[in-house]
Amino acid sequence: MTPITDKREMYRRLNSGQLGHTLPGAETLADAERLTRNGGSFGLRFKQAGGRTEFGLSAAVAMERVRALPADSWNLSPMLDDSRRVCYAHLLDGVGGWSLHYSTDPKPCKLMPERDGCKERHLTGLAARLYLQSIMDFTGWETLLTLVELYPDHVIEFTVMASSVDAFGSTNTIFWEVRCTTGEYERNSGWARSKAG
Repeated sequence: MTPITDKREMYRRLNSGQLGHTLPGAETLADAERLTRNGGSFGLRFKQAGGRTEFGLSAAVAMERVRALPADSWNLSPMLDDSRRVCYAHLLDGVGGWSLHYSTDPKPCKLMPERDGCKERHLTGLAARLYLQSIMDFTGWETLLTLVELYPDHVIEFTVMASSVDAFGSTNTIFWEVRCTTGEYERNSGWARSKAG
C-alpha cells in the first residue's frame, strides 16, 4: 500500500472505509447540518497536520464554527462518552517491534501530557499485543493487524471503547489516523509552511 504522507489523503482513505471503522463525520456544510440536526456534542478536527481539535461543541456552536472555515479543511464528528473509553492509543510497528503509547484517562487526549494532562503509558512487543487483544473485539483486532501489515512504519491512532454501541459502529475500536513516520506527513500538509509564513 502506498504510504500516507498527507493529511488530506489520510482523510480520503479514512472516510472511504479503507482504514477501518471511524466515527460518522461531516466535511461539508450540508453533511454538518444533517449530523447536528438532533443536537449533541461534537468534536471539530482540522485537516492540517498539527491543527488543534476542539472538543465538546454544541450543535449550534459547531455549525457556527464550520460555516466560517474554508471548504475541505475540517472534519466534524459526534463526541464519545469519555467515561466509556477503555484507552486512546498510538501504535507503531517499527524496527524494534510493536511500540504502544496510550492513556486510559477518561477524557480527550492527544498523548501530550504537558498539554492535555493525560497520563501516558507505554508497552512494547508481546505485552503491547496481549494488552490490545484483551481489550479490542475481534473486528477491531483484525483491522489493527491488517493496518499494521499494509502500512509498515506508520503510526496507527485509535480509541477502544467499552462496546461497539459506545463506538457508534459494529466494533468497539475507532481508528482516527494512519500516518507515516518519515516526517513527510507534516511537511506535505502545508501546515509547516503556513506556520513559517
